[in-house]
Amino acid sequence: AGTTFRLNAAEIESLIRDAGYEPRRRNNWYELLN
Repeated sequence: AGTTFRLNAAEIESLIRDAGYEPRRRNNWYELLN
């Protein structure tokens, strides 16, 4: 109890790549950014 787990953007992107996917940033309307 009382434990928090936090990932920064780079860690999240690394996990996505490790799962075999390409991380992509999107806006509130789910449109791709960059």
